[in-house]
Amino acid sequence: MTAISLAVPLLTIALMTGLTVSVIQTATSVQEQSLTFVPKLLGVGGGVALLLPWLLEESGAYLRYAISLAGSLAR
Repeated sequence: MTAISLAVPLLTIALMTGLTVSVIQTATSVQEQSLTFVPKLLGVGGGVALLLPWLLEESGAYLRYAISLAGSLAR
């Protein structure tokens, strides 16, 4: 569940960016595949930059939880 909650915002950004670029390409009749890659790359990169503190906090919380479970399993 943690992996899904970390991936969903970035996948949503990629999906929305791809959909927007596809609509623009359809409206302008420009069908160049490389035009979809750069906006997605910039969008997801910007999303990572904005969400990095939250991503690290959630990953750290999961790591602390996993370590605490590992300690209780060793008993």
